[in-house]
Amino acid sequence: MKSAEQCRRVEELLQLSQCGDATVDETEELNDLLRHNEELRYVVVRSLQFDSMLQEEFQVRNTAIQFENASPSSSHPIVTPSRKQVSSSDDSSFLGPWVLMLAATIIGISVVYSTLLYNNNQASVQLASLSTQPILSISDWSFQDVENVMTVTFQEDAQWDDEVEVGDVLSFGRVRLRRGVARLNTVYGAVVILDARERPVLVQIGVDRSLTVHEGTVFAKAYDQALGFTLRTPTTSVVDIGTEFAVSVEPDGQSDVTVLQGAVTWLPIDRAPHFGRSMIAEGKSVRFKSASDNHGTLLDDTDAHMNDLKEFTTRINSRENHEQPILHESFEYPLGVMRKDEGGYGWAEPWFKHSLPESPPNGVIRQGGYLIEPAWLQPSSPRYTVVSLASVSARSFIEPIDLSVDQDVYFSFVMRKRVIQSPRDDRCGAGIALRSGFDVKRFGVSIDMRENLTLFSGTEHSGGKTLKPDQTYLIVVKIVLRDDEPDHIFAKAYSESAPPAACEPTDWDAVGLPFAHDGVVDQVRLWSDATAIAAFDELRLGKSWSSVVPIRH
Repeated sequence: MKSAEQCRRVEELLQLSQCGDATVDETEELNDLLRHNEELRYVVVRSLQFDSMLQEEFQVRNTAIQFENASPSSSHPIVTPSRKQVSSSDDSSFLGPWVLMLAATIIGISVVYSTLLYNNNQASVQLASLSTQPILSISDWSFQDVENVMTVTFQEDAQWDDEVEVGDVLSFGRVRLRRGVARLNTVYGAVVILDARERPVLVQIGVDRSLTVHEGTVFAKAYDQALGFTLRTPTTSVVDIGTEFAVSVEPDGQSDVTVLQGAVTWLPIDRAPHFGRSMIAEGKSVRFKSASDNHGTLLDDTDAHMNDLKEFTTRINSRENHEQPILHESFEYPLGVMRKDEGGYGWAEPWFKHSLPESPPNGVIRQGGYLIEPAWLQPSSPRYTVVSLASVSARSFIEPIDLSVDQDVYFSFVMRKRVIQSPRDDRCGAGIALRSGFDVKRFGVSIDMRENLTLFSGTEHSGGKTLKPDQTYLIVVKIVLRDDEPDHIFAKAYSESAPPAACEPTDWDAVGLPFAHDGVVDQVRLWSDATAIAAFDELRLGKSWSSVVPIRH
């Protein structure tokens, strides 16, 4: 049996043994393969290390992946036959000492991994009534580490004091919109609409996840990690606790707060924080006349006003092209080892292993912990897949992409790669490939062994921007196909603290060499090299930027 075939066979037998489904003959076959081949024993080490790390982390975080028939007293499935299938003997138990020895070595590494992940991935929102500065910590950054920057994602008839375009980033300080409408997205999931149709809007971007409205009308909405986003006015401080609301400030400082959905808490500006907050419920509008107004005045007959505000926000958020992607995969599958399950849309068949359509993919479905999607990305499913060491998972399209037709093709996915060997070697890359069936690799994008964003355009690789290691990125790829001129490929990586704009960029992080392809692309492959693991989520393929970059509104 050839080496590659032996490795595949060992992986298959190991999975059967871990699930308790191996027969006597299969267990003996696995023992024989490991007894005489050091390379195959290394394959088992890598597999056990990967499984151990995943399970240890999930146990620490109380969301452990449940491998079938795993021992409740150990995080490492023992590679021994079931007692119902075979009695113990010297030969059949040969694998036990191997696995116990390997597991003892691995568990220390796993605990370190899981402890680091536990400390780095705690997500909490503090909305204590004693503070006007809410705190949030997600993944590898918190608001103390990230500027409270806002990206302009939409504008209509907008006139600013300074020249501002869609895609521009606004940082600390005052901003005035003289007329028109503009939408701003924060890196942590809050969305703000400035409405200067009737009068100018003057706001000040704070350093503590807040926006101070000095004059004009502002709408705010907070998603998930943005809970606690604060709008301040000359008379009151309003904290978003998962809602949509509007604040309108008159030139004399009088402020109206209208809750369109959910609820907000408020506190007069002149009141000390320890006096606590009051709440405004959905459908209510309250006027605060001064900074010492401790109660506000509930406004009557606001139904028409409320409907106007809702229609306005709906109109603004629907002005963009919400074209759906051709393909979408959010990995909404049962936790644990991936099976050949149907899911997503635009796919011809379930995920499979490498070039073996009948075999299940080499991956694990997980939730939480390692990969947390950026707060500015529209949510789909909290689950994702992790591709194990030196393995490939593949899936085919229903409708192939014709490379001879003039068109632009966009592809995006969320990815995080971790190198598990130190010092790192040249086998620690991971990425995605677009192929023509099982024969030809057409395009590829990866994070290579030096953490460079790298593109493949048929025969050549082109390195681009160096990314931070072990970080979550939304990676967007654009393929420009032209019949009468060379084709091109571009890629851009967006970190949690640097969201994309509503329109595609003019500068890309990686630019591939020009190429010319015929034929079709009809398959995608997720891969990781021998000393890296990679998590993938939210695969999208479409014909426009907006179809593959769903920014929250």
